[in-house]
Amino acid sequence: MIVMLVHQPIGAYHNQIAKAVRQLGEECMVISCLNFDAKVIESFSPDRDIIFIRTGGHPVLDVAREFERRGFRTLNDSRYIAMSAQKFVANMYARYNGVPIPELCVEVDKRQPGVLRRYLKRHGVLVAKPTYSRDMGRFVYRIKAETVEEDLRLVETIPGRRIILQSEIEFAKLVRTIVLGRKMLTDATTYDTKHPPEWKATVCSNPNAKHYTDVPDKLVELAEHTNIVFGGEVAYIDFFEKESGDYVLSEINHACALQHHEQITGVPIHRHIGRYLVDRHRELVPRSEVRAAA
Repeated sequence: MIVMLVHQPIGAYHNQIAKAVRQLGEECMVISCLNFDAKVIESFSPDRDIIFIRTGGHPVLDVAREFERRGFRTLNDSRYIAMSAQKFVANMYARYNGVPIPELCVEVDKRQPGVLRRYLKRHGVLVAKPTYSRDMGRFVYRIKAETVEEDLRLVETIPGRRIILQSEIEFAKLVRTIVLGRKMLTDATTYDTKHPPEWKATVCSNPNAKHYTDVPDKLVELAEHTNIVFGGEVAYIDFFEKESGDYVLSEINHACALQHHEQITGVPIHRHIGRYLVDRHRELVPRSEVRAAA
């Protein structure tokens, strides 16, 4: 069986993935990590079941680690979730492994405005955002030295005590890539552009995103390399594409609903994910083991 660990069990898209898995002849159960009762684990077997973690939200790490402690094989394992969900950690790890990130990327205490002022004095314009993604970019702010007092009030609304400050990226596109293990689903790539006077773009749940055709090899190689070094299985990785054609990591996502991406690209992404999960299950838990454990 493939056990899909999600945040909210009612989500339509993970149920589409589960349906795709079942259509390929594998059992699939969706369970929520909210108010999780560890006794549920006893109804599964590490000899025949694998766990697919499709969320980065609290308290998934504790649940994932408990499954792993009991010997279960996990896809998008706890190490991957811990590394990629905390955006400052993700950026530092990406830089260490050759994945381009914004020139400035620091984590600061938002209750120390003097620190923010010093960075703004040095850089003029910065982007402030939560250490964990929230509400499709709602709490991401462009802050400037000349409007520092007003911008400090915006910073105060960012959830959490610690925030990230980054250089602003002058980008031509914000690109969403879908990567399954070591292979990017190239035909499923989408992008958005800035819509003046807005300075931001979004690809998450955006019905107005565009299909990225003729995806450059440079982007494919970078997206696949990023997922490999992070140890991801099913990943939705966003990159800024600059006018120069260079790419900078925006973030790694875990639980996006991709209905709009499917409509825009014509690619049944949930079926590709289902096929990937089934193939990984059969690779990690050979049929002989399943029959012996039954």
